Amino acid sequence: MILVGIQSISSAVALNCFVSLASTLPSRYIQAFVSGQALGGLFIIISSIVSILISSNESISATIYFITAILVIISNIIIYYFLEKSHLFQIYSSSIREINNRYEALFHESLSTSSNHNDNQFSSLTSLEIRPRLLVAYKYTKWNFYGIFLTFVSTLSLFPAYLSKIQPSYPSMNYPNKLWNDRLYAQVMTFLLFYIGDTFGRVISLKVRIPSLLYPRVLFFICLSRFLFIILFGFCHFPNRNGFPYLFQNDFIYALLILIFSLSHGYCNSINMIYAPRRVHEQLSSTVGALMIM
Repeated sequence: MILVGIQSISSAVALNCFVSLASTLPSRYIQAFVSGQALGGLFIIISSIVSILISSNESISATIYFITAILVIISNIIIYYFLEKSHLFQIYSSSIREINNRYEALFHESLSTSSNHNDNQFSSLTSLEIRPRLLVAYKYTKWNFYGIFLTFVSTLSLFPAYLSKIQPSYPSMNYPNKLWNDRLYAQVMTFLLFYIGDTFGRVISLKVRIPSLLYPRVLFFICLSRFLFIILFGFCHFPNRNGFPYLFQNDFIYALLILIFSLSHGYCNSINMIYAPRRVHEQLSSTVGALMIM
């Protein structure tokens, strides 16, 4: 348990740092970062399906997973080393440092000159230093912050705990192959379709950005509307129905719901992550990135 706790804390810190770093780059790099998160989930579920088809031995599957994880971590370290040396990274990191140094100098100058305390020009220039960075970032990105929060709450309320228990309906229940119904149905119909839709939703946000940056409240209510999926999935083939009627008696309807559900998750999450750093000054872009991932 201690090792799991250390691993979770380390992962959270690393993720926060990388999001803060990506937030200082153009928006397409933020979109690429969040798309990579979805691809990571897709990679895991494909590995799970392959391991089920190859062997039913859990020890062999666990060994494959851990070896794969170690190789991925090593490759990430190598890739980040070369990324840090790239020309693009050097340009944007140096520009952020220049902005911070310029505003810090203005801040100290305004403090040393008493006549400038009430000057509106210095007040506007140094406001990012006087106010707590996190509160200022929250003020301008609160709708995006709440949008991401609601997106994850609505998703985690269903996936994976509830949706993984959805049972096969027509035509899967008529298949004589028990491997599909017992082991592969949830892996393919729930997890694989979710991560495919999630990935496409994040990729779509690179070209389609509706609503625009000027309407954060509209985007917030779109994220809020995703709670309707709780009602829709209640009509699927769940063991304990709790009074819900069994209306969606076809696997294709369930698959369509999963795809729409995952597409909306990926799109809403990605579009909020792209918009948030653009709503503040460049000096606060990394702070906004850290706030969005909390």
